[in-house]
Amino acid sequence: MICSVLKGRTKESALIAAAGWALTKGDEVWQFGKVHPDHRRRGLGTQLLRHTETQAASLKRPFTLNVRNEALNDGSMALFQREGYACAFIE
Repeated sequence: MICSVLKGRTKESALIAAAGWALTKGDEVWQFGKVHPDHRRRGLGTQLLRHTETQAASLKRPFTLNVRNEALNDGSMALFQREGYACAFIE
């Protein structure tokens, strides 16, 4: 898990971005992440996604990285497409 906060803020108002990843079963890795709306469009989501990819690659075996995004919007879709991801389904 990686988390970014603003220094000097209360815990509730400080969260800028957070991401985590977990190996589920077999060759699947699931990534969860978010960037606070006030701090989007600054490259934080890109850095979180790339950090997760690096962590998953450290497993040193084939894997499928699945990204779960609860705030799917035009910006996040553009991020994933720019980074080479394709949308498999939307619930």
